[in-house]
Amino acid sequence: TGHMKLWRIKDILLAADQICLSRLQIHTLLCLTEPNTQGDVCIQDFLYICIAIIPHMSNASIFTESAERLMLDHADAMKERANAELAALGAAKVTKQDNQDDDDGAKVPEKLVDREIVERTLLQSFALIDETRKPTPTLPPDAIFNCVFNGSDQQVQGLCLDELEVAGLLAEMVLDASGEVPYHDFVRRWVPMMFELRQHPLLSRYLQPAAAEQMGIPEPDRESIEMMVPLMPEGMKRPTSVGDEKPEVKPERSDSKTAEVRRPSKGNTRTERRRNTLSRLPTMEGEPDERGASKLASEKLPPPGRGFLRRKTRMEDQSLAAKEKTARDAAESFAVSVARAAQ
Repeated sequence: TGHMKLWRIKDILLAADQICLSRLQIHTLLCLTEPNTQGDVCIQDFLYICIAIIPHMSNASIFTESAERLMLDHADAMKERANAELAALGAAKVTKQDNQDDDDGAKVPEKLVDREIVERTLLQSFALIDETRKPTPTLPPDAIFNCVFNGSDQQVQGLCLDELEVAGLLAEMVLDASGEVPYHDFVRRWVPMMFELRQHPLLSRYLQPAAAEQMGIPEPDRESIEMMVPLMPEGMKRPTSVGDEKPEVKPERSDSKTAEVRRPSKGNTRTERRRNTLSRLPTMEGEPDERGASKLASEKLPPPGRGFLRRKTRMEDQSLAAKEKTARDAAESFAVSVARAAQ
């Protein structure tokens, strides 16, 4: 059906060693997945997200602009810190009565949720639903997904984790030989990665609302890409996007009469922000014409084969052509030498 479990997606990105993505970049892409309530991700939608994000991550000019912007932001932060220290010295001369008045009217600030609180809360929630009591505590991936993503635990809801961060965290689950997740190692390894991504000056921008518009990420031409490199073989059903399933129609009997009742599918509220994050993207060159066909579709299609096989065939052809040229040059030089000797 064109869907894959959320915790299987990372195997595809880790196997794509020719793209040369860092581990933090892979985690950022995993945060942009759109799983449904069963933990399934539409492969077609995720591939289009990768086609739009990966070239933007690898753009050298964008990296240079970001580096310059970060240097300016660092200089501004240093100035603000110096001004704050001067303001703190001036505020130390406030009278005791004013301090008491401020204390009476001030509100107690809310305590921020740090990494230790998140780790401790997740481990406690997983331990409550773990009834096996194994020496190495493990849980099925579906149980962990329902506990964290679907909000079945109130303690996890109290952490107020971002939806994109939760998707990226659950996508990092690693199964053991029995098909379960050792959740102690999982929490202690990937929760720090989640907080590290929050503080990253460049990659954290991909997870902000309307990131595509702010960063100028173009939308790939889906029709031309599908014609050049089909996702599904001919004769197979194309996958549907998450949340786009048709309403289920089931007959129900009432007073010996059969009536068709349509049950509308519930909208997945968790996907709204992800669609907003990468929606309304500026279109790349090759706008579709009136018939809906893209200009890029009329271009010459690539030769048969994909990736490594096509590149290997081209290199073998070039090597054979070079050998033939060398043989011709040697034959010509030998003929010239023989002619000179005969003279």
